[in-house]
This record gives sequence, C-alpha cells and structure tokens, in this order.
Amino acid sequence: MRSLNNHGLKGLVLFTLMALTVAWGQENISITVTNSGLGLVRELRTLQINKGISVVHLEDIPAKIEPTSVLIESIKKSFTVLEQNYEYDLIDVSKVLSKSIGQQVIIIHPDLGTIIGQLLSARGSNLMVLDKDDNLQIIPRSDQLRIYFKDYSQNKDNFILRP
Repeated sequence: MRSLNNHGLKGLVLFTLMALTVAWGQENISITVTNSGLGLVRELRTLQINKGISVVHLEDIPAKIEPTSVLIESIKKSFTVLEQNYEYDLIDVSKVLSKSIGQQVIIIHPDLGTIIGQLLSARGSNLMVLDKDDNLQIIPRSDQLRIYFKDYSQNKDNFILRP
C-alpha cells in the first residue's frame, strides 16, 4: 500500500476542488487556494433589485467567511452598495433567551410550578424573572425547565436560520 506524500495530498485536494468547480460551474463560481491554505471564491449571482433603495439578503454564505473580504458590486454599474453587513446570528437557545430580555416569559418549573413574568436576565446558569407580584425570582437553568414566549412569531425576523 502506497502512502500519500505532500504531492499526493495536494493532488487530492486539487482534484476535489476541480470536481467542486465543475459541479458548481453553472453557478458562476471560481475557487483559488493559496499555498498558505487560504481559499478565495469568486461568485456571480443574478439578483432582482427594485428601483430605489432596497435591502437584499444573500443566503448560503460560508459560516467562516472573513466578512471584510466580501465585495459586492454591479457588473453593469446599475446599482451602488450603500451599506453592507454580515449577519451571522444563527438561532439557538441562548440567543433566543438573550434577545427576549424584557419580554413576558412563562416558565414551568418541576418544583415551583408555573412562573409568569418579565425576563430580566438569562446569563450564566440562572434566569432572572420579575414575576407578576413584582418579586424577583432567580431560577437555576436545568433540562427540566420549560420556557415559553407568547406570540414569538413577531420576533422571527430577529434570527437567521441559514448563514
């Protein structure tokens, strides 16, 4: 059995990248890998942009992209980018809790029962809730807690499901 030396690994990586480039060729993507392992990607996308000021969300961006390396421009110079932001705030439990500070929360605790109040803090291993009787409750987080937020669909735009 032959072992892969440096050239063999580079050939394997190059072959893999060529296969990816061929598979993505219809998407107008080109990939360059530098000697230091940095990958440069050039992608052309066709976008429908309304006349005037528009907000455009691009999805399917790699999670580990260097945001300052992204350049968005019009090939035909038909638009100008006024502002560009990279938002990688994928939804998870901690983010839902931190973005829900100040909102009404319903907590079902196996020993304390149902606690309804305003979520004040969700840092660390405790939740801080100001209950309906104006009592501050510090509740240890555990797998047995059930946490509910009413009408949370109003907040669905605060989170990103895909990068």
